[in-house]
Amino acid sequence: MERRLAAILCADLVGYSRMMGQDEAGTLTAIKAVRAEVLDPLIANYSGRVVKSTGDGILAEFSSAVAAVEAAHEIQVGIARRNNEFSADLPMQFRIGINLGDIMIEDGDIFGDGVNVAARLEARADPGAVLISGIVHDQVRKHLDLPFHYVGELQLKNIADPVRAYRLASDIPGKADTSSTGSPALPDKPSVAVLPFNNMSGNEAQEYFSDGITEDIITELSRFRGLFVIARNSSFTYKGKAVNVQQVGRELGVHYVLEGSVRLSGNRIRVNAQLIDTETGHHVWAERYDRGSEDVFAVQDELTETIAATLEGRVGAAARERARRKPPGSLKAYDYVLRGEAIISRTSEDNRRAREMFLKATELDPDCARAWAGIAMSNLIDWLSRWGNDLTKALDQAYTAARKAVALDELDGHSHRVLGNILLQQGEFDRSREHLEWALGRNPNDANSYCSLGALLTCVREPQKALKAIATAIRLNPHHPSWYLWYRAAAQIMEGSCDEAVASLRTALARFPDFVTPRRHLAVCYMRLGRESDARAEVAEILRLDPGYNLASLAERLRFKHPEDSERYLDDLRRAGVPEE
Repeated sequence: MERRLAAILCADLVGYSRMMGQDEAGTLTAIKAVRAEVLDPLIANYSGRVVKSTGDGILAEFSSAVAAVEAAHEIQVGIARRNNEFSADLPMQFRIGINLGDIMIEDGDIFGDGVNVAARLEARADPGAVLISGIVHDQVRKHLDLPFHYVGELQLKNIADPVRAYRLASDIPGKADTSSTGSPALPDKPSVAVLPFNNMSGNEAQEYFSDGITEDIITELSRFRGLFVIARNSSFTYKGKAVNVQQVGRELGVHYVLEGSVRLSGNRIRVNAQLIDTETGHHVWAERYDRGSEDVFAVQDELTETIAATLEGRVGAAARERARRKPPGSLKAYDYVLRGEAIISRTSEDNRRAREMFLKATELDPDCARAWAGIAMSNLIDWLSRWGNDLTKALDQAYTAARKAVALDELDGHSHRVLGNILLQQGEFDRSREHLEWALGRNPNDANSYCSLGALLTCVREPQKALKAIATAIRLNPHHPSWYLWYRAAAQIMEGSCDEAVASLRTALARFPDFVTPRRHLAVCYMRLGRESDARAEVAEILRLDPGYNLASLAERLRFKHPEDSERYLDDLRRAGVPEE
């Protein structure tokens, strides 16, 4: 049996079974055409060998990792262009995985862990994208000017050790079709291009810093799978040019453009950033950051993390408002997701309507992980808030939907966070922590995951760590929702800082006074501070908002790891006047 080192490429057609069910003959004809016009010629052009093919995929080997990645990139671009020209009714997308490793060859076929890793990477790749192992990235990063984004260390099925992975996406947005003007069509997701920040220091030697800020923001934004982010090599074509953001939006096919400037002066750094809607030309968000520059690279890291996290929230809010303004007949699956996310949890009725939006999204796109995560979250909120007529099923329905979301998109930190929150409510503390920490490993700028981790740490009696996690969440998301403050207050209560918890809860209730959870936390604080009359006033307000509220049902939803913590919390509410049943 022959052995050698090779770069292995695995490619697989997305949605093959569904396409065959819809149009078997058309699908087979389209696959043959794509093989003949795109895959086989490009693999041959880069000196690769097709080892074998199945109905919906191929396995190929190359003697060079650079050649394999170049071929994969050209394949994805070629398929996207072909979709534009010929396949509006039956667009095709492939996932591609590439690994470099030792292979065994027998009767023309190849075997070994190198092949297995490539196959597992292909299964984890996004439609229309390429996922490469870290060893391949190390070989090609200095030779190819392509947009690589670090994904993290992936635990692949039946592979013992985690695999460092990088994502390569083509520069063609969305479904790769174009309008009649030749401009790229807008993706279904909120989309953004980060233009090179201007160096305002008057010193060309400091150009590296403004470029570094821009590149890092692009990299950090790319971690949010709910956004479509234009790659660096496309954004930097505008470097040093006077631009019209509306024209940039048309040329790149994006909803929003981020532009800014950097000034290094003495020991101070000033960064200005502004987000602009490319349809209207109006400013969506603007901010100025002033920092000391004693450690310029530490400041760069802090600024890019803060800008990326804040920007994701601003883009999301603007996209939800954009979706709200669209007429119902023009809505797509992701528009329904955005509409649902805009109203989820505000009231019982809004939460129900949000779930209807998510369900409509799944009718249009059954594989939309974000929609299934929304269904899961709305059911979890019903269960936590005692909204709805069938609470016994709500948590189970939440778990089922969250599991489906993760199965559809294992790389989506948002879905893992939702599942982690549900597992916490099921008392699965270790599994909850695993999913929340995975979400943060995938995207360390996800403020919501930090806050959810803080809630878990409070429940397992680690309040100092919880407060640290929630403080990070608030730093990353200064315009945070009020539930951040509930979670902080819960950790402060656990720590014994009830005065500070009262301040957090009062701020939260000033925003949304009709939620029960912060009021029960407040009643507990008042009891522990010896303010029984204030505690009873909060309980009276709880019973006005939810006349059936009682300790028996609350006990089913409290999720402290240590029983004595639950007993003390319930006893405080009992003495404040919450009925037993």
